[in-house]
Amino acid sequence: MRDASLTAQLPMYAAGVAGTCVEREGDHPTPATSTTIDRGFLDTLQIPLLEGRDFASTDKANGPPVAIVTQALTRRLWPNESAVGRTFQFGRDHSRTLQVVGVARDSKIRSLNEVVLPHVYLAFSQAYEGGIVFLLLETASDPGLLMERVRQTLISANPDFRTYGVRRLSDSLDSSFWQAHFELWALGILRALALLLAAIGMYGVLAYHVTARTREIGIRVALGARPRAVVQLVIAQGLRVTIAGIAIGAGCPRVVPPVSSLSSR
Repeated sequence: MRDASLTAQLPMYAAGVAGTCVEREGDHPTPATSTTIDRGFLDTLQIPLLEGRDFASTDKANGPPVAIVTQALTRRLWPNESAVGRTFQFGRDHSRTLQVVGVARDSKIRSLNEVVLPHVYLAFSQAYEGGIVFLLLETASDPGLLMERVRQTLISANPDFRTYGVRRLSDSLDSSFWQAHFELWALGILRALALLLAAIGMYGVLAYHVTARTREIGIRVALGARPRAVVQLVIAQGLRVTIAGIAIGAGCPRVVPPVSSLSSR
């Protein structure tokens, strides 16, 4: 095991990330997200600190409230300035003043395809309000081999301690792509249907031309035309119609309604 830390919200799990607002004194509130983490969390997830320090054992519950913020938040509140040592208001209804002790690099919080938002990391010793706690472990070996050992270690430390599951972080990463997987699956079905409809349409066109030219084909065969030549004639006719349709469809300009008509509806 390399690193370990505690958190109240599992990474890549949108339901566990809290939405809030932050603001400097006298400024307008800025939307942000937040998670409650213990020291070592950033190192465990390999999120570098760009400025300041990590949470420490000196950040006690009755001590000065501290926070680690991301680059996106510093760009909103303190553009072109150092954020360490600055204070800001955190929360909507019952806001509290937090002091910045570190700046972390921007990272994905809820899913890998989200837009990066300003984010605040709260100290576990000061912001944890009860509920489920997640223990994050970084291992040098296969994490699957340590799952049961970790479970037994936690239970042996406290028989009343309940473990609700042990899973890899990669599983959470995979589940965060559910929307992209669904979209790809739906697009695959639509493409298959489009190909099927195109094949049916092509068959209909060829069948129509063969029926319309039955007498001509009979005369050609009677005059000594080979079956391969007749097949090539039919296919060439179908390809000409198909290519003509593609050319007409590609050349037709798209009709886009003016902006004024869209806004007036």
